[in-house]
Amino acid sequence: FRSFHERWYTKNNMTFVIYGPTTSEEVKPLVEKYLDPIPARRIPQRGWLDALRAFAPMDEAMFVEDPETKRTEVYLQRIVRYPDEDASATSAVNTILFDYLNSRIKGSLSDVFVENSQIATSVHVSATALGAGVMWFTISATLEEGVDPAPLKGAFESFLTDLKARGVDEATVNRLKRRRTVEIADAGKEPQRALSALTNWFFAARSYADWGLRAKNYEDVTPAKVQKMIDIMASPGRQLFGVLAPKGAAE
Repeated sequence: FRSFHERWYTKNNMTFVIYGPTTSEEVKPLVEKYLDPIPARRIPQRGWLDALRAFAPMDEAMFVEDPETKRTEVYLQRIVRYPDEDASATSAVNTILFDYLNSRIKGSLSDVFVENSQIATSVHVSATALGAGVMWFTISATLEEGVDPAPLKGAFESFLTDLKARGVDEATVNRLKRRRTVEIADAGKEPQRALSALTNWFFAARSYADWGLRAKNYEDVTPAKVQKMIDIMASPGRQLFGVLAPKGAAE
């Protein structure tokens, strides 16, 4: 633990969020006393991250049984590359796109897999930050009882292909942009919500300099920019389809 701490806990690799009934005048002496002495050091190269950024295409499947699992769960994980000229703007586009995919709007994951086909009880897409130019996203679903998980790989891939063909219409994009803009305004009026939003922002490896640009970046999102990210998500990448099933499901 000490070795890990000495390697990664440096002034230039940490973000401190201070919250409470205090003022900057009260906090500043504490920062100068306790944080300023922390040394800034060169962060070691992350070999695994460099390998992911230079990945070769892959398509594999994995089946695991777990006695603690009550319902079969399936996952499609895909790592794709994309040109990232402006990380803050790209983040706004991804947020609007994922808001759509995780909504119940027509054509969303829930609309297709839960409401219409009734394959799953729930479905969700999330992304893991891997740095500029790389997206690692996961589509996950909990299946209805008795549903064969094997066809879900092709079903998820077909969903992405269909999404690429139809895109997200302007009215839906504008609707989701308004929601985010209102959310930013409302969070600014409630300290606890603002703290939660800021902490999540840092957790996603986003910079404080971009924090104040959120509203503008959402305003700048267009269906064409969303389509560009959909095209990237639907492109070949490093892919794993996983099934987590209850014990004895394969019998």
